[in-house]
Amino acid sequence: MSKDAFRRWAITPGTSLSVHLKPGEPRCGIYILEFADGQRYVGQSRDVVRRFADHSRHHPDIVALQFRAVAQSDLDAAERQIVQNQRDAGHRLRNIDLVSRSWGDSVLDAVVDQEAQAGWAEGEPQTHPDDQRMLIAKRRLATLAKYQALQQVPAFNAVFADVCAYVGRVIPWPSATDGRFWTVSAMPGTNRTRDSQRLVTVNCGRVETFVIIEDRATHESDWFLNIEHGLLSPQDLPRDLRDALIVVEDGYRTAGTVDCIDGGKTGSLAAWLDKTPGLEIAARQLALNLMRKGPSWYARFHCDDLVDDVLLALDDAHADIAGTAG
Repeated sequence: MSKDAFRRWAITPGTSLSVHLKPGEPRCGIYILEFADGQRYVGQSRDVVRRFADHSRHHPDIVALQFRAVAQSDLDAAERQIVQNQRDAGHRLRNIDLVSRSWGDSVLDAVVDQEAQAGWAEGEPQTHPDDQRMLIAKRRLATLAKYQALQQVPAFNAVFADVCAYVGRVIPWPSATDGRFWTVSAMPGTNRTRDSQRLVTVNCGRVETFVIIEDRATHESDWFLNIEHGLLSPQDLPRDLRDALIVVEDGYRTAGTVDCIDGGKTGSLAAWLDKTPGLEIAARQLALNLMRKGPSWYARFHCDDLVDDVLLALDDAHADIAGTAG
């Protein structure tokens, strides 16, 4: 047998490589693991028996091992050469180092399966189009003009403060769930009349949960907030605000009965949440319950530019709080 030839042994679970290498035989060299799925792994070791035992504990799908004795000083060069030889022969390698492409476990596999990756690398047509990313790009183009129009509204600063308060205090994990489980639209056409128009609508799942409306004649604006039914009573509100709590029966077929707070002028939502015990919890519970029912129906109206600004403002506020606390 040539000194450059590999010796090969079939592997059964629980087998030690010491049954194949006699005492005194060289154990320093290059080895090739063969896996049940046809993939391979090239490695080097000064003691292949001990190294194989480590691999066996983590890779129960090893079916064979090849080994060639190599002097310790030559291990690096030999490993690089064998990796290249294996690639030239068309074998798919699980190696991460020494190769530009690794077929071992990868976080990329959770997004695009390995079969699709391999096909793409060999010249096959795209099998996993990034539709979600394309949707976002198209949506930005479609909603930017409306956001720019919203920014020209006299009460924009107050409107923006209310949206920040709602998203920051009511929406769960907003940066991970936006555009799918909750959406915000700028200057939507819903319920627009000659006298009034909506400036902002936040939807959770299929139902609107926070809405800001402008009087088109006076340019004054106010908001209403939908909350989980039955968690608050008028007695939970300040005496002068008890009429603001309204029960909406059959107003939303997919949500059933909800309670609504007619909050008044924009710029006041944070104050309402602060001074009304239980209000934030009631708002959170409705939002979460609706989001758990499934994705929003209004993803194509979602204003990504508005959300970008809201999330950045919330991040700045958190940084300021952390700095003050520090």
